[in-house]
Amino acid sequence: MHPSAAQPLTVADILSRMRERWVLALTPVVLGLAATTAYTLLTPPVYVSTASVVVQPLLAEQFGNINLSSVINMSTESQLAGSSAVPAKAGEKLALTADAVRSPLSIDSPPGTQVLNIRYRATTPAGAAAGAQTVAESYLAYREGSAQADADRRLVSIADQIDTVNARIADGGGQTS
Repeated sequence: MHPSAAQPLTVADILSRMRERWVLALTPVVLGLAATTAYTLLTPPVYVSTASVVVQPLLAEQFGNINLSSVINMSTESQLAGSSAVPAKAGEKLALTADAVRSPLSIDSPPGTQVLNIRYRATTPAGAAAGAQTVAESYLAYREGSAQADADRRLVSIADQIDTVNARIADGGGQTS
């Protein structure tokens, strides 16, 4: 064995060095605890509230006897609920911009369901609940407005068809083709 060769360290050697340099060994632990405590105390709490909405077809009778879950694309409904129109409508009620509503908002739909889970984050429980509820109500109002516009278009189309048939009856003496 060479006289300059290093001796292997034993557990006793390591423990004795740690006892000699206890401040150096304990410093990272104390700093880690201090940083964790500061983060915990200084970070504001975040509350999350969820509003669940069951999405049903607007005009079920037009589809006949089929599985209605195939009529509604929940991915599209989820995107619609998070699009600019719904957060803008909710922002009007919450006195926020659409971007300020969209930022703490998350929307998902469990697979195989017709349910939208609308989650809203805020620094107070009341703010989180109000945000989730307002976005859910705004989504439903948006869908209602879209359904009403569709119904109005259908009524105009039907009225036009009735006028056309009535004109043909008046012109042709009741003969229709």
